[in-house]
Amino acid sequence: MLISLEWLKEFVDWPETPAALAERLTGAGLTAAGWSGSAQEPVLELELTSNRPDCLSHWGVAREVAALARTALKPPAGAGQAGQPTDPAGITVTIESAETCARYCLRVLDLPSGAAARALPEIMRARLLAMGQAPIHLLPDLSNYTLFEIGQPTHVFDADTLRGNQLHVRWARPGETLITLDEVERQLNPGDLVIADAERPVALAGVIGGLETAITPATRKIAIESAWFEPQVVRRSARRHGIRTEAGYRFERGADPQAAAWAADLLVSRAVALAGAHWAGGTDCIAREWQAPTIRLRAEFLRRLLGLAPPSDAVENILQRLGFQLEAQAGASWMVQPPSWRADVKIEADLAEEVARLWGYEHFPSRLPAFQGVVTESEPARLASKTREKLRGRGYSEAISLSFAGAAEGERYAPGRKPVKMMNPLSEEEAWLRTTLLPSMLRLLLVNQNRDLTSARLFEIGKIYWREAKAGFPATEAWRLSLGSFGEVGGWNDRREYGFYELKGDIELLLAGFDLPGLEWRPASAGWCHPGRAAEIWANQAQLGTAGQLHPELAEELKFRRPPFLAELDLQQLLIAGGNQLRFSPPSRFPAAWRDFSFLFDDRVSWQSIQTALNGLRQPGWQGASLLELFRGGGIPAGQRSLLLRASWQLPDRTLREDEVQRAADELRATLAGLGGQQR
Repeated sequence: MLISLEWLKEFVDWPETPAALAERLTGAGLTAAGWSGSAQEPVLELELTSNRPDCLSHWGVAREVAALARTALKPPAGAGQAGQPTDPAGITVTIESAETCARYCLRVLDLPSGAAARALPEIMRARLLAMGQAPIHLLPDLSNYTLFEIGQPTHVFDADTLRGNQLHVRWARPGETLITLDEVERQLNPGDLVIADAERPVALAGVIGGLETAITPATRKIAIESAWFEPQVVRRSARRHGIRTEAGYRFERGADPQAAAWAADLLVSRAVALAGAHWAGGTDCIAREWQAPTIRLRAEFLRRLLGLAPPSDAVENILQRLGFQLEAQAGASWMVQPPSWRADVKIEADLAEEVARLWGYEHFPSRLPAFQGVVTESEPARLASKTREKLRGRGYSEAISLSFAGAAEGERYAPGRKPVKMMNPLSEEEAWLRTTLLPSMLRLLLVNQNRDLTSARLFEIGKIYWREAKAGFPATEAWRLSLGSFGEVGGWNDRREYGFYELKGDIELLLAGFDLPGLEWRPASAGWCHPGRAAEIWANQAQLGTAGQLHPELAEELKFRRPPFLAELDLQQLLIAGGNQLRFSPPSRFPAAWRDFSFLFDDRVSWQSIQTALNGLRQPGWQGASLLELFRGGGIPAGQRSLLLRASWQLPDRTLREDEVQRAADELRATLAGLGGQQR
């Protein structure tokens, strides 16, 4: 925000030099970024945060200076001189949505011939030029001057161009268009709030006016608009149409709801004085009364938050200088009502900030607050950290990628998930939020390959987003873990090509740290997977993810020189499942008994089903079974394979008898036979 110090002097006197004033404002939170203009008329540039729209004018900054310097404010020239609205002058105003427009003030004036073509007085023109505004002609310039002076946007219509002598504040209708003042025809959206006459929109509310109702040198009757619009509505329309205006900049941050009538009357008084205009009537349409919130402020809260509590009389004086209304309460507290221009003050901490910045930060001691308690890491955070640690221990490097993707990528790698489109994408190729991490991982692997790396192992923890199939349901987001690898593994004397079983082993080691009952691997059906070299991971009858080799056709399309292997796991489900409790059992002093079994199985019987059946055995000392050998060909019929299994039993307190081992072995044979196995 640019502030002319000569203009500022019309409202407030300060004893400091301009440099000292800039330093004082910076110390109070209005950062002085630099100077421009001439030595006779210096212009100060302030860097304002988005929560201080009240300082986007000379009057607003004058309020701050008056509070800092303990001096009085002088009202703008011409304030309070306009007549009161008693006659709507034949133009009716209707607010169709009280939530979007709380108040709409209309003032109607008749102009003498040629008055609209006049120019501003030279001092006003110079001030507008200092603000970066090129003067046009009298009435639009007066509207701009009022905006930079008191911060309230106004708009001036040529009243004779308004059809039906009506103005409606309403939502745009399907198919409506508006040619704005920048001579661009814009297709309106039903989410746009417009000002419309009896037949068509004439302005985009709070953003920009329409060209067809603009003031011209021939204008003889004007209608002055001054209103309060809901910030979010203005912000959405401005961004949707890509329009940046001084009015929209203030409305979308929150204008003063009580300043609309004041700004309209101030503009009327100047139009009367400078253009010879005649009062023709006006109206104030109030759809929703503004109510000041009441906030309790406690001296104890100030002490706890700031480190010390300023004296009670200093607290009261500071808040009153800033325009707050307050009433002292028992127990060193106050009930405080912020002024209408301070919509950013909503809670007790906001009041404490106001007290601190005017009391002076230099009065507060430089010491750390006392800390009581213990910093603890939540269980999900601990498990996520452990997951990263395990993967790094397996040779993986963590990667971070953007959440943007193309619609085709999501459909290819996560069909069925409805993507979320961004309103302002960086590019049309990545206009959607990703529904899977796999495309991001593939791009990262390609970057490593194209940098002439012979192998790479990466993992990423990130969010995916999608919309539920139900109409109107909000977007859903969830944490996912993706793995990606290509190249070789092993030591210098044991190098081998990375394959599916290396990926499976990494995932099994990772999942061993979570409480996942019934963990199993099932054949995968995802379209991106290589047939026969991929699997779905399930636990407790819920799918945790998919892992496998990328389909050769996709790998060729992406120009991979070595087959890439991918996995995506539902990290959210893993964190909900929680960590696996470590249990230690001392090794038995007694010898184990083991037996080897050779069985012939049909290829349709998976090793997973054999493992599940054997793990379900409830035998004394059962330790499990491992696969020693798999054999095909020779005398083995086509479509079958021979498995050599080794089963073991061991008790912690004694040696198993031969008859116990024999009964257990017979039960194992029966279990395998029940799966269709034939003992050889």
